[in-house]
Amino acid sequence: MQATVCGKIKDASLYSALDATASLMDKVERIYFRERFVKHGDHNELKRGFIKEYGITGRQLNGVIFNLSWKVEANKQGFCGIWIPRDKA
Repeated sequence: MQATVCGKIKDASLYSALDATASLMDKVERIYFRERFVKHGDHNELKRGFIKEYGITGRQLNGVIFNLSWKVEANKQGFCGIWIPRDKA
């Protein structure tokens, strides 16, 4: 089961840390996409490298990979979101 939880953070001092984390996850997603789906890198090697290079947990990277795999699948089905050349998918 998967659930989404929403909340409001009242401590504004946390905003910069949250912004930095969101920015890092965005960067990781874009680079993982390039390395995995454009350059066809090995999943296990990429995972080890990304965890070490970006200082993220396996759980964080799994979340990125999960979301990215749905975006790639949606693109294959013809939905908008991200562009993948048909001959590379």
